[in-house]
Amino acid sequence: MAVRSSLIPFSKLLSALGCKTMMYPTFRSAAREESKLMAPRMNQLRLEGFLTDITFSVEGISLSAHRVVLAASSEYCMSQFKEFWKTRGVVQLEDMTPHTLENLIDYAYQDGFDWTVLQANTDDDIDGIADKLDRLLDLLVGADRWLMHDMKMDVEEQILQGSRFLIRADNVSDIKRVANAVNAKALEVYCKEFVEYNAKAVHMANSFDG
Repeated sequence: MAVRSSLIPFSKLLSALGCKTMMYPTFRSAAREESKLMAPRMNQLRLEGFLTDITFSVEGISLSAHRVVLAASSEYCMSQFKEFWKTRGVVQLEDMTPHTLENLIDYAYQDGFDWTVLQANTDDDIDGIADKLDRLLDLLVGADRWLMHDMKMDVEEQILQGSRFLIRADNVSDIKRVANAVNAKALEVYCKEFVEYNAKAVHMANSFDG
């Protein structure tokens, strides 16, 4: 059994009862080039709907953007605009949530993306933390699919920075699978070390799930 942070004052008593403190691996932030994203003025034009020339529809929600901005930020979008999306004004997407699409587009336009809404903290309950983790993992997959490399690195960094809230014995295996699928090496290594450091807790969590 792992000791929750709120129970730290009782750690000696819990230790005597056989409880053990969860061990967390360390990680190093990845180096990256200086951002080359479009100026905030382009984002204002998007929000005003001025000269937008592509609309994405997901689960009944429509989001518009400028092709040139997305092409400059996403190798995938650039390729699609040359072929399958070349003459289409509206593109139906089935492989991501509206939240993920909105975040991908916002990131393409903004010099400084606001991560606070996705950052887990001590005020979040279990469901709130699970929701933020799901959104971050969806965004990690989305950034990988759209070949937005800087964003993928940033999402991975956000998960690692919030790992003490987000990564637990009962979900580390699932997170590791996602990391492996999108080649998020730093996150995959962290999850592997987490499992090694907390083997008994992970085994027990997997046994309960089974």
